[in-house]
Amino acid sequence: MLYDSLANENSSGEFEKTLGKINAIDYTASIIAALSGGIMAAIFGMNLNYYISIASLTIAIFITFKLREPPQLITPENLPTLKTIVETTVKFLKSHLGLLRVLLNVVVVAACVSYIYEFWQLYLEAFAFPVAFFGLVSACLSVAVIPASLASGWLLKRFGHKQIVLFASFVCGGGILFAATVQNILGIAGLMLACASNAVISPVAFGYLHRFADDNARATIESSVSLGERVISIVLGLVFGYISNIYNVNSGFYFIGGLIILTSVFLTFSYKNK
Repeated sequence: MLYDSLANENSSGEFEKTLGKINAIDYTASIIAALSGGIMAAIFGMNLNYYISIASLTIAIFITFKLREPPQLITPENLPTLKTIVETTVKFLKSHLGLLRVLLNVVVVAACVSYIYEFWQLYLEAFAFPVAFFGLVSACLSVAVIPASLASGWLLKRFGHKQIVLFASFVCGGGILFAATVQNILGIAGLMLACASNAVISPVAFGYLHRFADDNARATIESSVSLGERVISIVLGLVFGYISNIYNVNSGFYFIGGLIILTSVFLTFSYKNK
């Protein structure tokens, strides 16, 4: 809907920049909510935060009612069947292998980074990091994402979509491997770097998708990417959990960091040999 709305205003070239701003606002709001929520909970009790959340969601619902769909080329009377949508999507991706590789990179990186957000606390506990500072680390991970989200539009003025995605993927994998190797407070910087790299990749990759996909296939492909990310996350979760249980969380981080690097290397050579 964002891309179609921008296209309707002849501003589709601003998609990556706009999506990056939205993501930055999202993380900024999360930081403010986390910090202020803790203070208010300490002073007024936990229930106040729930009431504020209900009020915020209610306001969001009313704002949603004000949204208007951008003009669509397809009317409800001539919507394609599910079979047609699947066939069109498969055919489209086969004819755009470069896009398929970029999306594969995005899915793998996003799925791996999700386990940073799930297990960074256990990573810190492994080297006896004070629990009192866990909130500060959480804020640092979010703060790292904000400038990275805003930088996507700036980077696209200087580099191509594929180059940004591949470079950010290598940086992401390297950050995770660094954190797993040092196993001390410096590892937090590696995790911040990985989260920031993922924040760059997302708007750039989806902007690349919207440049290639037509109105008929765009939403279907985007949904397929989301589904693929969840499937890979489930599979990775099983392997990550098994490795972490047998060895430790650092070994799990070695696994996801190495997977990102290997995927990026494979896709780099596939670009050169296409």
